Amino acid sequence: MTYNPNIPIGSNLVSSDISSMQTNFSQANTIFGSDHFDFTIAPPSNRGLHKQVNFPTIPTPPVVATTASALYPKLGSGVTRLFFVNATEDIQITGASSVTATPAADGYTTLPGGLILQWKVSTNVSSGNHNIVFPLAFPTATLSVMVTANAQSAANTVTLNQQQPSAAGPYQLKGFDLTNAYIRNSTSGSDIYIFAIGI
Repeated sequence: MTYNPNIPIGSNLVSSDISSMQTNFSQANTIFGSDHFDFTIAPPSNRGLHKQVNFPTIPTPPVVATTASALYPKLGSGVTRLFFVNATEDIQITGASSVTATPAADGYTTLPGGLILQWKVSTNVSSGNHNIVFPLAFPTATLSVMVTANAQSAANTVTLNQQQPSAAGPYQLKGFDLTNAYIRNSTSGSDIYIFAIGI
């Protein structure tokens, strides 16, 4: 069954076109139901409400009026991302991999505009050099890294140093080197907490 935009025909009796009209109504309900609860769904109070929103990917931002705004999907690096656009801004809302925070000790989330926040816990870190790997490699740049340590007791001492592993910037996209970490009076090492910001 396909939708026929030429039905009904003005010169025909309704009885002649009733079957095609019913087909059109059925097709309209099917199309409407792609993003909404259709007209036959139970309970009736849900009919017409959104159940999801599907966006076909478009290559360029839509043109909107000065006082209007729009959401649209754009393909970038093989991933479809959602953007907000108005007369002066074109802002990425979703990130390359995930917009939902991963509920774990090591995780990441993406903020509107594409900024990525990451966190990580390295347990039982002893004195010496350590390579810290982010939960997610930043696609473009690592902007900032903050490292703190749990000394576990007042008698313990933790000293941390960060080395620049790349001449291109203070941090690599995948992580960084923690050098000359000094852990005193701790038999099991210290827990190291990392928070990183990037794009």
